[in-house]
Amino acid sequence: MLYIHFCIYLLTFIISYTSAYNDWYHNTMCVLMGWAIFGFVSVGHELYHLRSRSWYQSLLAFLCLDLWVVSGKVWVERHNKFHHVHVWELDNDEDEHMVAGGFLVNFWHAMVTLATTYRALKPSWSNTMLNLVRLYIFTRISYSAMFIVYTTVMLCVTYLTFIAHAAPVIIKDTHQQDGKEGKEDKESYNLKQMHRAVDIFPGSWWFSLLCGGFNTHAAHHLSPYETRDGLFALHTIYKNKYANDYRYVSTWYQLWQLYCFSYYQLTSMDDWFLLLTGKLCTNVENLTPTTHTFSFLSSLSSLFISIPRPT
Repeated sequence: MLYIHFCIYLLTFIISYTSAYNDWYHNTMCVLMGWAIFGFVSVGHELYHLRSRSWYQSLLAFLCLDLWVVSGKVWVERHNKFHHVHVWELDNDEDEHMVAGGFLVNFWHAMVTLATTYRALKPSWSNTMLNLVRLYIFTRISYSAMFIVYTTVMLCVTYLTFIAHAAPVIIKDTHQQDGKEGKEDKESYNLKQMHRAVDIFPGSWWFSLLCGGFNTHAAHHLSPYETRDGLFALHTIYKNKYANDYRYVSTWYQLWQLYCFSYYQLTSMDDWFLLLTGKLCTNVENLTPTTHTFSFLSSLSSLFISIPRPT
């Protein structure tokens, strides 16, 4: 599935790039190109997670991730070794999730995460050369192409990737360790991964293509070395093994509820099941929204489409 998806992303990129010179559908093709690049990034994400890579997998990972967005070395350091261990630990500056506010705030948050956390704009020889390559590729189309393409990439990151960490269940004091009595006053590693990531339509081939495989995110966090090819089978195994703790969305209504509460931190799996049934609004005063530091953009966000707040 991974390589079939890659071929579709590549074909989409080629068609949209060659068609973007036409003034009639220039913007539409640039949007498609942005989604294709997001797809490339998703392929690079999975390849950089592999325990070992062949030379052609390493080359493909570079062409999919380093060429378009960030250094693979930085990605492995920050994403594989930090995000996967400290998911939703705000005190540790883990920031790959949605925040309280509207469209503009979350868009800006995704850009800041890319620029600072992943050092996309850090002055270096490699970054400078790659940025020049990107400028050359897109300015051949138009001066607006690069802006439209990377705006689309950031929107995909926010609403197709960060949403997979929405409405986390954060249990700070518990004696339950994967269903068994434990001695530590914290979640076990497996519980933390299941409580803070979510699978969204994990059985849909087309939704996986759209989301770059990020839709089986709880399974990915439990088995980060597995590609999207095996994650659906793992979803079924984990769903049955951890029936009371494994989070997944299987209907459009549940996805809408997840979006509505995307920046709230839930306190128990009971809250999660209330969310899925649309009954969480009665308990919302007990929940904590994710804070952010973009005060200026936060005030402006009221002018844009806001994440709907429960009433």
